[in-house]
Amino acid sequence: MIDDWSQGERREGTRVHTALDGRVRSGGLVVRGRVRDLSLKGVYLLCRPHVQAGADCRVTLVLTGAETPVPVEVDGRVVSTDERGMAIEFTEMPVESLDYLRNLVLYNSSDTERVEREFRQPPTFRRRKPSKT
Repeated sequence: MIDDWSQGERREGTRVHTALDGRVRSGGLVVRGRVRDLSLKGVYLLCRPHVQAGADCRVTLVLTGAETPVPVEVDGRVVSTDERGMAIEFTEMPVESLDYLRNLVLYNSSDTERVEREFRQPPTFRRRKPSKT
């Protein structure tokens, strides 16, 4: 687990390393990869190919450890790409996905008080009503 970006980065928020599989859908393209790091505001996915920067997308993170894997879906926008993968900023998510995301970051962070403060800040993305299953 690692908190924050390296000192040279300008991004805000606690970022943690995780061992999650991820999938990104944008238009007709589906890209699978591995989450390198995760925050309450976005994710970096190790993958090839990747979705073009600026594209809107749907991110699915697969939580394992329970009897059945739990998919957590979040809408986002690809903010940058590089040779290893892509950074996605979250733009909208169901309330239950926000709860899973918060717990994931809390569990993997060494500064839970900071994560709680970040969670209490008004989100820059919209919260969707719970999805109907």
